[in-house]
Amino acid sequence: MSCQGVIIQCVLDEAPPISAASAAHRPQGAQRRLRIGLLIDRFEPQRGGAEGALQQLAQHVAQRGHTPVVLSKSCTAVGPLEFHRVRGTGITRATRERRLAEDLVRAAKDQGCHVTVGVRHLEQVDLYWPHDGAYAASLSSKYLRQGRPLSLSDVGGHHRVFLELERKLLAEGGARKVVCVSELVERELGQLYPACRDRLLRCDNGVDLDHFHPRHRAQLGQEFRAHLGLPQDLPLVVFVGGDPLR
Repeated sequence: MSCQGVIIQCVLDEAPPISAASAAHRPQGAQRRLRIGLLIDRFEPQRGGAEGALQQLAQHVAQRGHTPVVLSKSCTAVGPLEFHRVRGTGITRATRERRLAEDLVRAAKDQGCHVTVGVRHLEQVDLYWPHDGAYAASLSSKYLRQGRPLSLSDVGGHHRVFLELERKLLAEGGARKVVCVSELVERELGQLYPACRDRLLRCDNGVDLDHFHPRHRAQLGQEFRAHLGLPQDLPLVVFVGGDPLR
């Protein structure tokens, strides 16, 4: 099953059961149609990353007869989806981030979403999909690069807000399920927030095995070395990562 397939199945599992009264009015064999809220600070799929993945999930949802409802400050996505703007106002960034987290959840309820998927820090959500892993781990690595350990007493502004929201989602049960995009993310969340371990679901990012097949290696390698002006026999080591310092 595809990554999107695994996640949508998880979404359906988290959706509240249909009432007996509602079931009685449905035609026999008719599919239950859900309004699935997608909560994010901005929804610009052309940026790739979490936003691109969320766009694929929205398309996957729509193809199966459900309605993706985007709740965000901005949206440039196209396709069969609803968009409702949520601003999260405030003077400081910390205030804006906290209010946005609250307002996104409130807006999802106001729009009648049966189940919610969040890819940013929120007050609560049915399915939390943190593409960058634990914020506490990322922030800690930044402090260690500066030669000092992470101390919560030193953290302020939006960093403190994100840490508080992450704790609510993971340690206090604000997220009913948590999707981990790699073994690293699963390990980080489980170590930092042991209470969430039974709610973690690992769903590794997919790889196009034909596009990245070893048979392409010789030709692409020669072209790459020529582009960089490097000898064909020079050993190269390649590291791929979104946050190399971490």
